[in-house]
Amino acid sequence: MTSVGHDGQPGTRHRALWTLLILTSIGLLASSVYRAAKLSFGADESLSFAIFSWKPYWGRTANNHLLNTALMRWCSALFGNSELSLRLPNLAAHALYLVCVLALVKRVRNPALKVFGFVLFALNLLLAEYFIVARGYGLATAFEMLCLYLFVRAYEEGAKGKLARDLSLSVGSGALAVLANFAWLNFFIPLVLASAWLLATDASLRQLNRQRISTTLVLLAGCGLFLWQVLARLLKLERAGQLYWGGYSGFISDTIHTLARCSLFPGIDSPTTELAVSIAIIASFVVVLPLGLAQLRSGKNDVAFGILVLLLTGAVALPILEHHLVHALFPIERAALYYLPLYAAVLVYGLDALSALPVERWRRAVTPISAIVTLAASGCFLVGFTKRSSCAWLMDSHNREVLTLIDRDRTEQGLTGPVRVRTSHHMEPSFNFYRVTRHYSWLVPVIRKPIPDPDYIYTLESELNPADRGVVLASYRDLRTVLIRVRHATDAQRSGPGL
Repeated sequence: MTSVGHDGQPGTRHRALWTLLILTSIGLLASSVYRAAKLSFGADESLSFAIFSWKPYWGRTANNHLLNTALMRWCSALFGNSELSLRLPNLAAHALYLVCVLALVKRVRNPALKVFGFVLFALNLLLAEYFIVARGYGLATAFEMLCLYLFVRAYEEGAKGKLARDLSLSVGSGALAVLANFAWLNFFIPLVLASAWLLATDASLRQLNRQRISTTLVLLAGCGLFLWQVLARLLKLERAGQLYWGGYSGFISDTIHTLARCSLFPGIDSPTTELAVSIAIIASFVVVLPLGLAQLRSGKNDVAFGILVLLLTGAVALPILEHHLVHALFPIERAALYYLPLYAAVLVYGLDALSALPVERWRRAVTPISAIVTLAASGCFLVGFTKRSSCAWLMDSHNREVLTLIDRDRTEQGLTGPVRVRTSHHMEPSFNFYRVTRHYSWLVPVIRKPIPDPDYIYTLESELNPADRGVVLASYRDLRTVLIRVRHATDAQRSGPGL
């Protein structure tokens, strides 16, 4: 592949393109800040908060995404316990992610591929969802993106004598991604092997470079120590029965299919569309794999695309191997997020490699292919952008509002004693988060088991019992949930119409 990233003196169209991409990035980040401030705190976010506030038990579970929990603790101490404050680390991660996306697509010369790359990297509904929640997924994805940019730059600018530095920074970023979420281990291991290969060989990637052998050994030793610590923790979680999130069927049906489904806009509910997207993902990988391997075998100086293909291949092979060797579950939905930036990088560099082929029809095919995918991906993102992803924590969407309604209603009803709320077990962590952070001393700690004689009920309509009678204070059609003030015998005459 021809070296990328040297555009020369920018013209009017070039400046207009970059203005558009930068403004879009700013808009995406601003929307993330707005949504992070407005959305109720979710169940897993609340459990992460509980680790350092009122229930340290959750620190011994897979819910403890180490880097995210530490950053949440610092933000809590510095800025308080608002939703926006606790989500600041992932909002900063979104900013880092977008900066790295712009830096990477800038290295591509074809303007159509710049837009194509930006859309693939940045306009994905599943990906956008996890930059607005206080979990480790957004942090891990941002560090992965930084890692990919540094890795590509290390290879493409290796002649400048900064190969070892950039590869070390890339591997360090990959390690931070793992600390943010252990699922990124399947990305980190191929990255370490590829980085060691680049360090230990010369420009041909075939001959040993004796001057960098010691640097390579130091890198491998450091990564080995890090991996030993991570694997020890994963083994402890496995023995505690904590690693239960994943698929049992196969990599295609579990990983690829769930990524395709979660990336589509909510409400599409079309198995045919999901299957078509899955087939397109698999077909493109089948096409780029031999092309990338052929580039590596060609002996050319520029084989960045081939190396990225090997990274993706390793990341695909590892969970399959782990499943067969130790019966590990296949990554699904948010636990498979690390495939999205890596897959996008492979496609961008793959089309760039096609545009450099001497065959005219291949070069001509690059622009229409990138335009079709760009329009489809952008349209899907825009249609679904105003809705929560079907693969997000939807059940907690109204919890903050519900507790505000209960607080107001209990005051109006003259309830001065402790208030008991029965809710779905999925919502318990979020309710207790608001009980602690908003100092609702009137609210009895919410538990996951059903409680007798509650003052209020907020749950799914399908979970209501025939005996659950009272005044309906609110109902939410999107979740099919209902908030009820229970009609006690003492207030039956003043309760008004209810269920």
